[in-house]
Amino acid sequence: AEDVAPLAEQMMRVAAIRAARGGASGGEAPVDAQSPYFGHLRLQEEGRERDIFIGKRSYINTSAGVVIVDWRNAPISSLYYRYDEGDDYDEQISGRRREGVVTARRTLSVVEGALRRVSAPQGVFVRQPDGSFHQLDGELSRLKGGQGLAMRPKGPVFVSRKRRRRSSPGTFRSGLRPDKHLPEISALLDPHQFEVITRDREGILLVTGGAGSGKTTIGLHRIAFLAYQRPRRYSSDRMLVVVPGRALASYVGRVLPDLGLDGVGVYTLSGWLLRQRRRAFTHLEIPSEREGLEAVRRLKKHPRMLDLVDQVAREELERVQGELAQALAGDPAAEVVLDASRRLREGPLLGRLEGLRRWAEESLPDSTLRLAPRTRATVAAVLRRLRPGRERILELWAELLTHRERLASLVGPDNGLTGEDLESAIVHCCRQTGSVLDSVEAGHNGSKTRRPPPYVHGEDEGEGAYLSPEDDALLLRLHQRLMGELASPSGKRLALNHLMVDEVQDLSVVELSVLLSCVASGGSVTLAGDLAQRMVFDTGYDDWRQLLSLLAVDGLEVSPLKIGYRSTAEIQRFARAVLGPESAREEVRAARSGVPVEVFSFGDPGEAVVFLADALRDLMGQEPLASVALIARYPAQAAMYYKALRGADISALRLVAQQDFSFASGIEVTDVRQVKGLEFDYVILLDVNLESYGDTPESRHLLHIGATRAAHQLWIICPGTCSPVLPTR
Repeated sequence: AEDVAPLAEQMMRVAAIRAARGGASGGEAPVDAQSPYFGHLRLQEEGRERDIFIGKRSYINTSAGVVIVDWRNAPISSLYYRYDEGDDYDEQISGRRREGVVTARRTLSVVEGALRRVSAPQGVFVRQPDGSFHQLDGELSRLKGGQGLAMRPKGPVFVSRKRRRRSSPGTFRSGLRPDKHLPEISALLDPHQFEVITRDREGILLVTGGAGSGKTTIGLHRIAFLAYQRPRRYSSDRMLVVVPGRALASYVGRVLPDLGLDGVGVYTLSGWLLRQRRRAFTHLEIPSEREGLEAVRRLKKHPRMLDLVDQVAREELERVQGELAQALAGDPAAEVVLDASRRLREGPLLGRLEGLRRWAEESLPDSTLRLAPRTRATVAAVLRRLRPGRERILELWAELLTHRERLASLVGPDNGLTGEDLESAIVHCCRQTGSVLDSVEAGHNGSKTRRPPPYVHGEDEGEGAYLSPEDDALLLRLHQRLMGELASPSGKRLALNHLMVDEVQDLSVVELSVLLSCVASGGSVTLAGDLAQRMVFDTGYDDWRQLLSLLAVDGLEVSPLKIGYRSTAEIQRFARAVLGPESAREEVRAARSGVPVEVFSFGDPGEAVVFLADALRDLMGQEPLASVALIARYPAQAAMYYKALRGADISALRLVAQQDFSFASGIEVTDVRQVKGLEFDYVILLDVNLESYGDTPESRHLLHIGATRAAHQLWIICPGTCSPVLPTR
């Protein structure tokens, strides 16, 4: 009875908070009679015993002696997650000190109103068709045996554990280090990997292969090999590495010095684009934001945008020629000047116009072609007035994204851009580009305002100016076609002798063209990618041949890797089955076998948390140096599991929301878009159900990526209805 008052107070407080936040309307939803709870505690305090059930929603019926508490909010539910059967507890709950003994702790499975399964320290008991219960034989599923399989440098380490009933004391172990950084793995390369690394050829090398086949390793070691063979040509300041996320950038930035390379620029694509845009457009003080509308992203990343940028450059040259023809009307040398403008060597428009200006000003050996002073002055004035500059590039960028007739050619199945998508994207781009141009003009006039009224008034009125990474790529490509090469940090021309791009399958054609245009003549490029690990589905290409055709590049070699070293054969088979019709034709062989992939079904996430807490507590007690990743589809799901497991006193637990991985032993909870390019000893995929992973290509690829982060063991957690993309066997 003494539990009722604090529990009721807690329930009322939570209900009030949720109602104030708009999370409830008209009160709490009723308890699901078909599955009212999943946990049972029997507590002994002061000589009395009472039963408490753990469920999705709170329910108290004193006359029936039923107390169900919400596992997410009720303070007393922490006893269920923190203590085993037989443990003494001493906790501050709802402002009151509670001391006693957990005399019973059981996990229950109630399906369609019937108790089907009971898990307790005495064993696992399953209901039979005749209503009786049968105890299962054999060992329960466990995470075990993986510590040390992932390659780590040697060295002693002291593992400190928080002292509590369910944890072990600190231990001293040698031979393993808790971090996952790898100073030297050259001795582990297979012959094919070594052959790819040691190719000393110019041009573009595309390294393809499944997850864990060594693509990133090859790319980094190829940089080290080139720098060792020709240190003057391949100096650190003339090489660049582009990776998909900050976590991998941090990892690579710490690996390269161990390979003998200091000072190589390692950037995410968006980070590099932003740095280059700020360097090329110093006056453009516009915030950088991720593009929120899918239709706008598809428009800006459309593969044919590359052709439209080239078309803009041609039209600018034609505009110059038209102005020259008009200015030189009646001049005897007009046709000579126009013919010279047509004969200009291909290249950026600014360079071509500079060449025309020098030609006009020089004294030609043949006196019959010598231009009169008046003609030379007219040509110089027109070219000076029409030479491309940063303001003109901004105007052309705005026109490029809002020209309906020109953009109509982009509608089609190549990246799913429909006519309706195009219209909504153009309306949005009118607002955005207008805000950017107004902001620049306000800055030139000395105004401190950086968030002017939008270009087109309507529902988005008041939205400030911004530029997305897709805008940065378009602006930089326009700069390259109109003004020439981008600048290095020293202010000189950016001319790379080697470029490495990891996870290239997620780059758009425009983004990749900007990068490739920064490679000097005779330079080399290493592209690493796997189409099965796509996280971006609006790039407009589905295979490497199509990408190379869009880029119109020459001298490319494709070197596929056939052996996967990270994941076991069982994990690779599961990941390939998840892809289904999206699977690649060539299968990557696994280097080793391991334990089967296990799928666990639960009625509720709270029930899954109980199971995970026990398994993780056992694992970290046995293998304190293991690295574990709990990977959800969405950040909110990861945060929910982190909060619940933290309440269960799981040690070495970290929530990763901004790719701030520690690369150390312990348990990291995150979402699938954070883990690209990383690996862990153990991976547990959370909420692999119909709501999170429907039968879509994106769901299949994301689940494939999450699964292939596991080096040793993979678990699948399915609260509710399992995802249809999971293999049936």
